[in-house]
Parts: sequence; C-alpha cells; structure tokens
Amino acid sequence: MTDVSFRDLLPELRPFIPHALIDDHWLGRLAERMGHLPGMATAIMTALEIRLGDPVRAADCSVSVGPDRPLMPYYVSSGEAAVPGSAAARLGQLLARLDDSADSSRSVDLSAISGVLLEYDIVDVPPGTHAEPGVFLGLKHEADQARSLAVAIGVLMEAVGWSHRDVAVSTSLVFDALPTGSGISNLGAMPDRRLQAIKIVAVRIASGEVLEFLDRAGWPGPISQVEEVIRAMTPVTSHLALSMDVTGQGLLPRLGLEFMPPAFEKGGLAWRPLIERVEELGWCLPEKKRAIIGFPGMERVFRDDGLYMLYRGINHVKLTVANDNVQAKVYIGFSYFPFSERRWLPPVGNIAAASLASG
Repeated sequence: MTDVSFRDLLPELRPFIPHALIDDHWLGRLAERMGHLPGMATAIMTALEIRLGDPVRAADCSVSVGPDRPLMPYYVSSGEAAVPGSAAARLGQLLARLDDSADSSRSVDLSAISGVLLEYDIVDVPPGTHAEPGVFLGLKHEADQARSLAVAIGVLMEAVGWSHRDVAVSTSLVFDALPTGSGISNLGAMPDRRLQAIKIVAVRIASGEVLEFLDRAGWPGPISQVEEVIRAMTPVTSHLALSMDVTGQGLLPRLGLEFMPPAFEKGGLAWRPLIERVEELGWCLPEKKRAIIGFPGMERVFRDDGLYMLYRGINHVKLTVANDNVQAKVYIGFSYFPFSERRWLPPVGNIAAASLASG
C-alpha cells in the first residue's frame, strides 16, 4: 500500500489503545509530535510509556530504528536534507554509519550496537514545542563489553552533540563497578534536556547484588528504600534490571528498577500478579491496572488492501526511586503490519490472547 502518515493511521489504531491509558487529548498531542512520520513504518514497532500512578492519561512514545527497520531510510534521508551540524543531521549520520557497519574498511567497529530507539518526550513538553528525540543504543551481550561500550558512548555523544568527556568517564566507572557477569543492554541521552546525563540500563544483576553494586558505584540515593522495593516485588518477579542516570559527577540519586514476570514466556497472563502487586502497593491507579492487564493480545485487521496483524504487548514495569518517593511506569507497545510480514511478530510464547488477559 502507499504509506500514509502516522497521524492518518492513529484513528485506525484508536480502538486498540485503552482510553484509561491515553485519552483523546493526549493522543492528539502524540499525533502533533509524531504524526509526520511514515505511518506503517512507524507502526511496525512503537512503544508507549505510561505513568501508572498519574491520573493524567498520557504517554511518551518511542520508535525502533536500525539497519533492519522500515523507519531507517526515513531518518537517514531526513538527515541528509537537514542543516549540517543539526540534531537531525547528526542522527542521520549515526544511522547511516550503522547501516554500513558491516563494511570492514570502517575505522570504528559498530557491530556491537544492535539498534536504536528514538524516544519522544510528549507529557512534559509544552504544546507546539518539538524537543529533539532521545537517542538510545541497544548493545549486544558480550562476555567482555568494555571496548564496545567505550565505542558506543563515543558514538552516542557525537549523535547528540555533546563534547564534555567527563560524563563518558563517569559512565565507564559505573560499568566497572557492575558485578561479574552483568552488563549494559542500553545507553542513551536526551539532547534537549538541561542536564547532560547518559542513561544506562544494567542487566543480569541478581537482586542480592544490587545494594553492594550501588555502594561501589557511589549511588547517592536511599539504599534502604531500594531494598524495600526489591523485597516487595520479589514474590511476583525474578527479572530485574537497573536504569541509572550518569553525569560528569557520577550517578544521580534517581534509580529505576525494571521488572518482568518470572514466566515472561507465557504472555499476558503472567503480567497480572506483577501489575496487581504494584497497585496493592499504591503505585498504580485501579483503572490503569485493569487497562494494562487487558492490553496484551493479537488481532486480525481486515483492510481494503488486505489482511493485517496487530500485536499488543508489555515490555516491562519500572519503579523509580527518587526523593523518598516511588513512581511506577509501564512500557507497552504494538506492532502493526501486513499478514504477509509475520516476521514482525514476537516469539510465539510471548503472544497473549486478549480474551484471556482481560478476564
């Protein structure tokens, strides 16, 4: 089909996005910020960031870009047409380099970067203001990640136009403090935010290793509160990742603990105990709990140009400890594509039937 804009496609997706999570006003704000993107290429993989304890029914949004993603040509060509040295030009150059990463003549090996996620701030940005998207690099799992991490940090800072190397040094020091066997799955930066900080997501950390790691890394936040959150969530999850912000002076006192259910491969039903636990602890509104539990599923959509599939899923729940407070977010997403392109479906075990998940 001839691609429509994401703005034109959103009404088609509206019935599958619960109003309890995003109301019409905020869906309009999302369309205002991202509506210019090519519709089907964007809908192949789109993520929504929902604040579970906030009565405002809004979401920030992310899109997946990489050498094998349909959005890649759009951002590369936009960068080529942009003003040299602008954020769009730098982003286009980064993606073009990733597209050519298999070229052995390249001076820098980017093969450890698995893809790019672009995060669009919507909720905290005034209407009509278009902040540049955050750039988040996915890193492949490696036994010795230090070299590829250093390369990725340099690439990221170049992409967002930062030149101060102290934040790169601080990020490397945090990595050095990680327990043996753990690593970093993602690192990113929001170029338009006032404070220059690299966000890193550390994975393969046992819950019993978290407190010692935070002490080694010099985290300045309330250790006892982190311990309480981990203890409260342990009965419903065994998958834990840490989301941290690093400045030139070290870690900020804001810490995200990312959780997935222990039976993640079972699909949507496995999320119910985790989401219900977050509500019991007072970090999730009841109406948002119900909407999230009922969100996962897969639909067949009949269009004029053929049969399409719409997959809806949950990626993780993040509990952020900051200022003696805990805030909860859930990261959900959808993938909308022609039936003939079933390669965009996640592994079969992760697909949940909507009728089961919403019971």
